[in-house]
Amino acid sequence: SNLEQQQKVGLNEPEKSIVSFNLLLELDWALGRVVAKLLNVSLFIILLGVALTSLFLELTSIFEYQEGLSDISTLEAVFIVLTLVLLKRYIFYATQTSERWWNILSMPLIWYGRLLLFAWLTLSLLAFSDLLERSDYLKRSFLHGENYIQIFSFSSILISLYIAVPSKNKRKKAQNFQTLDDGGSIDKFYANLEEQSQQTTSRI
Repeated sequence: SNLEQQQKVGLNEPEKSIVSFNLLLELDWALGRVVAKLLNVSLFIILLGVALTSLFLELTSIFEYQEGLSDISTLEAVFIVLTLVLLKRYIFYATQTSERWWNILSMPLIWYGRLLLFAWLTLSLLAFSDLLERSDYLKRSFLHGENYIQIFSFSSILISLYIAVPSKNKRKKAQNFQTLDDGGSIDKFYANLEEQSQQTTSRI
C-alpha cells in the first residue's frame, strides 16, 4: 500500500508542475497585457493633452487682440474656412460608419498630437545638433519664423482632419463597390449591375 501511495504521489507531481507552469504562463500573459493597456492609455492621454493644449494656444493666437473679425488675418481666415469644410467632411464620413462616438471625437486630436510629437522630436534633434556644433541656428529660426510655426500648426490640424476618417470596413451599409474591395473583379461588378437592370426591366 505504501508503494502504491508513493507511485500516486509520483504521478501527481508532474501534473502539479504542469498546472503551476500553465498558471504562471497565464499570469505572465495577463501582466503583459495590463502593462500594454496602461501604456496605451498613458500615450492616449498624453496625445490628447498635447493636442488640446496646442489647439487652445492656436485659438488664443488667432484672437490675441480680442477685436473680433478684425483680429483674423488672411491666412487665419483661409484656415478657418478649410477647417469647417474638412470638419463637415469628417462628420459625414464618420456618421456612415459604426465607429464609437468617443473614437469619432478623439481620432482627429490623436492624429494632431502625433504630428506635434513628431515635430517636437525633429526640433529636439536640431537642438542637439546645435548643442554639438555650438551654433544658434534653431534659436534664430524661432526668432524669425513665427509665421512658419503657425503655418505648420494650421497644416497639421487640416491634415489630421483629413486622414482621421474611419476605415471603410466599418461602414454601416454595404455598397455595390464593396465587391471590388473584397477582391471581386470589375467584370463581376458590371455583370451584377446588368443582371439587376434586366430584373428591373422584366418587372416593368
